[in-house]
Amino acid sequence: ILGATNETLWLIKLMVLIVDFFFAFFNFTLTRRIRVKVPIGIAYRENIQTGREAILATIKNDNRILDTPAHSVIVTGLENSSVNLEMGFWSEDPLMNYSLLWEYTEPSKKALDEAGIEIPFPHSQIFIERSEGLMELTKALSNT
Repeated sequence: ILGATNETLWLIKLMVLIVDFFFAFFNFTLTRRIRVKVPIGIAYRENIQTGREAILATIKNDNRILDTPAHSVIVTGLENSSVNLEMGFWSEDPLMNYSLLWEYTEPSKKALDEAGIEIPFPHSQIFIERSEGLMELTKALSNT
């Protein structure tokens, strides 16, 4: 850290060892605050804004979560079966990172269910453009 410049400071991963608990954790900031990220995917046919609103509603009135910086739900990727979202919020206690992640995963899923938003399962679609053998087999099976 001693030779780091302001531009590279954000790249520093600060490891803190808490001897009292014999527990190591990583704090990716230089403050006590930690950003909790809760990943969840929705189906391509679903409305992202509706999903965002449903997920954000789960974190109201929790005094462990800071009001500022603002909470967010962003699109982090477009996978084969889902649009990947990530709910992000800040907590004052870095030791709460995993417990808040785990605590808000289930309510996020339930909120999407209640909003009628599908959470997809991995699947593939197969498109057959022209297959003479398949057409003949289909005809033969339909005649039996």
